[in-house]
Amino acid sequence: MKLVVVEKPSVMRDIAAVLGAAQKTADGALCGNGYIVTSARGHLVRLKQPDEYNEGYKKWSLSDLPIMPDFQFVPIENAVSVLKTLARQMNSSKIDEIIEATDAGREGECIFRYIYDYIGCTKPVRRLWISSMTEASIRAGFADLKPASEYDNLYSAGFTRSKIDWLWGLNLTRLYPSYFGAKCSIGRVRTAVLNMLVQRETIHSVTLSTESRSILYLIFVVRGFFTFGAAAFAAGFTALTFGVFGALKVFGVFVFIIFPPGYRRRIRLPCFALYYVYII
Repeated sequence: MKLVVVEKPSVMRDIAAVLGAAQKTADGALCGNGYIVTSARGHLVRLKQPDEYNEGYKKWSLSDLPIMPDFQFVPIENAVSVLKTLARQMNSSKIDEIIEATDAGREGECIFRYIYDYIGCTKPVRRLWISSMTEASIRAGFADLKPASEYDNLYSAGFTRSKIDWLWGLNLTRLYPSYFGAKCSIGRVRTAVLNMLVQRETIHSVTLSTESRSILYLIFVVRGFFTFGAAAFAAGFTALTFGVFGALKVFGVFVFIIFPPGYRRRIRLPCFALYYVYII
């Protein structure tokens, strides 16, 4: 018997209909034709918080930083029952193989791998990789299942991002009150985006001449350029990456300064779009 693990109940029903798994089980799965199709319902586990590693971390202290955990998972509070059901299904002696059918992407890969590793499952896994839920696409996907090991790098990328979010967010959120006297939630993405919004608002809200506004914008960009440069070299980025980043962003500054308002957006936005796509 093969167990198909999907991410959402709606996808479970679509795949089960194509596989001929029409009988509903007591735990909410659909079975038939040699398959059991079940749903994970999104993320079921999360990384532990600092005080779950050490009770002493409940009190924020500068001397505890940086906190460097071994990254253990615990169940999300409202997902315990679903996780227990999946553990029972995946470790059942009736199951010979598991088909990973979560969303085709980094997040979907992590959702399945986190659950699989947390419950200690050792059954062989193959990956269903489809981007459409049509009957033809589902049948084609099941006819071309891949070994899960082919997606190890995708999982590593997603898990690494989660680790960076944890290290960046929790350590800096605890660090800032020591210098600014007030709690401030810091995030890898939201803090950078907020910084960009504040910079743009500053440029457009202050009453400055065109020349002065252009100089202010250039200061923001140059500051960001060197900040990224330090991070890039620390992370092992190549000089080529740094050069492409600089060329794209500086070109955007020149467009802002040289071209009249009617042409800026047409030219400058594609330039910045290329810059962000390249970095991401």
